[in-house]
Amino acid sequence: MTVRPHIPSTEDVLIDAAVRHVVVARDHLQAAIYKIDDAGYQHDSLNRAYSFTAGIVAEFNGRVWRPPPPVPAHIAEAAIAWRAERERRRR
Repeated sequence: MTVRPHIPSTEDVLIDAAVRHVVVARDHLQAAIYKIDDAGYQHDSLNRAYSFTAGIVAEFNGRVWRPPPPVPAHIAEAAIAWRAERERRRR
């Protein structure tokens, strides 16, 4: 009986390494979010970056990733009006 080891292709090795880097990035983003929250701040772009990297990791692990739900139109309009009012007050 001959034992033949499974030797992965170069492409599989590179993809595996890339996924491991994304996992590390996700972990670091999560740690940064916790530290920012502890300081009493919130950073939406950082939260979205964490969400997307977590989604990539989930897809490579065979889990379904759901993107965040869209923002309702009335909330988006209120945000635009609020920003315009804030800019007007600054002038």
